[in-house]
Amino acid sequence: MKVGDLVEVSFGGTSPAVPGLFVSYDERCASFTEEGASYWSRAMVFWDGEVFSTPVDQIEVIHESR
Repeated sequence: MKVGDLVEVSFGGTSPAVPGLFVSYDERCASFTEEGASYWSRAMVFWDGEVFSTPVDQIEVIHESR
């Protein structure tokens, strides 16, 4: 994901997904594999008028920014 990508935030169950904009990865939430590779577990997403730290596995890119 890159800054400005249009994303969809899903909550599971019967709750409808919410559109938002990817802002950045949440720098407080970098994780590491046993091999030492890093990955992000959360991202900052603008939706519902605010920026929220959101689990990456709840985010799907629906349109990439240029």
